[in-house]
Amino acid sequence: EEVRSTIHSEDKSKIDLALHRLVSGDSDYDVEFRIIRQNDQQERVLHAIAKLEYDAIGVPVKVLGVLKDITEEKQAELN
Repeated sequence: EEVRSTIHSEDKSKIDLALHRLVSGDSDYDVEFRIIRQNDQQERVLHAIAKLEYDAIGVPVKVLGVLKDITEEKQAELN
């Protein structure tokens, strides 16, 4: 819950939908969203990708993923 509290309020539903689609098998988890960094309250843009890991009988047991801070890349696109 502490991590979720850093997600920008306008992006929480986007994260929830992406996670729901991943867990239900509808699509890959590939989402960009904003956070408010706790130490300095700076807004950052993150790109997250994830996949499910399955056990031997095909039951999903964990989510494996990567987060990348793409704030500077997004700012460069605007210039």
